Amino acid sequence: FKRLITLSLFVLLITPMNFAYSANDDKTAEEINADLIVIRRMVEQGVRFVQLFDWGWDVHGTNPSDDVNFGSANAHFNLGGAGATLTNRNGDKLIDLGALSGGPSTWLTGRQSGSGNTSTTYRIGALNLNTCFDGTISNGGDLAGLDLVKTGTGSLCLGGTSDYPGSLFLEQGALSLPGSLTITGNTTVSPGATLNLTDGSLTTESLQIAPGATLLGPGTLTGELTNDGTILLEHCTITRNHASATGGVMLEMIAQ
Repeated sequence: FKRLITLSLFVLLITPMNFAYSANDDKTAEEINADLIVIRRMVEQGVRFVQLFDWGWDVHGTNPSDDVNFGSANAHFNLGGAGATLTNRNGDKLIDLGALSGGPSTWLTGRQSGSGNTSTTYRIGALNLNTCFDGTISNGGDLAGLDLVKTGTGSLCLGGTSDYPGSLFLEQGALSLPGSLTITGNTTVSPGATLNLTDGSLTTESLQIAPGATLLGPGTLTGELTNDGTILLEHCTITRNHASATGGVMLEMIAQ
């Protein structure tokens, strides 16, 4: 054990006396090592069955509040430039990613194991970093879709091509889109947040620009646009349905 972990240790001695040994929780690595020595001595004396329990089944971390199955708002998940995939195993989870980056061959996906009427939410950006993810986003086996939430004051760049059922919510900071993103749900830009199309394309059921939010271009938007904030677009193409604007607008666009 080279890391600090929290364990409950149980050793069952298969004898007529049915003797058992257990260790307390919240132990340091040194204390765990001492317990393991005791266990070794018991095995040497003929213990035939040994069970080792971490604090929870099929989880990772040091305690329930540090379960990395739910990601970490304090970690930068850099998938590198090869073919790495970051996935949610079972669906119906909110997973925090302090920051996300990766090359064109990387993947961010929803449910890995089987499929069902589940969804995965990735909340990205609490570290307030400026990062770029050039890979592909997919809902995987989440038939109810994948929801992407951008938080934190930094900027997240999506440079890849993604097409999946789900939604996009810009809670804080900025999201730039030099790539292509197609989602079946809605896109919402909250007060103070910025969506920059950056010569990319966004296809969405609707795009809501809240008061105090900003939409920048150039780029291509397919979907219904409702603006209560500020739109600053140059050479922007908007297709399908209609556009309504009640906030500040400076447009040079083609409406189709």
